[in-house]
Amino acid sequence: MPSIAPIPRDERRLMQKAIHKTHDKNYACRLTAMLMLHRGDRVSDVARTLCCARSSVGRWINWFTLSGVAGLKSLPAGRTRRWPFEHICTLLRELVKHTHGDFGYQRSRWSTERLAIKINEITGCQLHAGTVRRGLPSVYTTNAIGSLNSVIRHAIKKHKVFPTDDSVKKVVWLAIQAASQKWTMPLRDWRMAMSRFIIEFGNRPDGHF
Repeated sequence: MPSIAPIPRDERRLMQKAIHKTHDKNYACRLTAMLMLHRGDRVSDVARTLCCARSSVGRWINWFTLSGVAGLKSLPAGRTRRWPFEHICTLLRELVKHTHGDFGYQRSRWSTERLAIKINEITGCQLHAGTVRRGLPSVYTTNAIGSLNSVIRHAIKKHKVFPTDDSVKKVVWLAIQAASQKWTMPLRDWRMAMSRFIIEFGNRPDGHF
C-alpha cells in the first residue's frame, strides 16, 4: 500500500487552515486525505470516507510526495489564454524578418517548432507547431517564397562574378522573370496588394504589373 512520510506539525497546521479557507472543494479533499494518511488511516478507508477511488488517493500521494502541498492544488479552470490568429500572424511576420542568430540560436534557419517556442515565450500561450504551419501561408512565407529564393541563389552562383551592381540586379530580374513563367496558380489577395503598392509608390508599379 502506498504511504506518505510523516508531515511536520507546522505544515499540518497550515494544511488545516487551507482546508477551512479554500473555496476549492477538490483541493480541500486532497489535503484531508493527506492528513488522514498521516494519522495512520489506510488508503481504502480514506477513499471510502471521502467517496473517491483508491487510484485517486494513490495519485494524490504521488503529487504530494513530488511537490508537497503545492502539488495538490487544482489547475486553473477553463481554457488557457488564446490570442486572436491575426495577432499570431503579425508576430510571425516580425519573427521571420530576423535570423535565427538574432535570438541566440545556433541554427541558420527557422523551423515551425522553434517559431512556436518563441511565440509561446513572448505571449505566454501554448501554441503548437502545427498551428504555426497553418498560419505561414497568411504571411507569405511558404514553399513558394523559398522556391523563388532558391532560383535567385542558383542564378547568382551560376554567374559568380559581377562587374557592377546593375549586373546583379539584371541577373536577379531575369531569374524572377524566368521563374514567373512557371507560376500557374492565381495570386491570392492581389487586388489588396496592388492597392497597397499604389498607395506606397504612386504610379511607379504601372509599368511592372
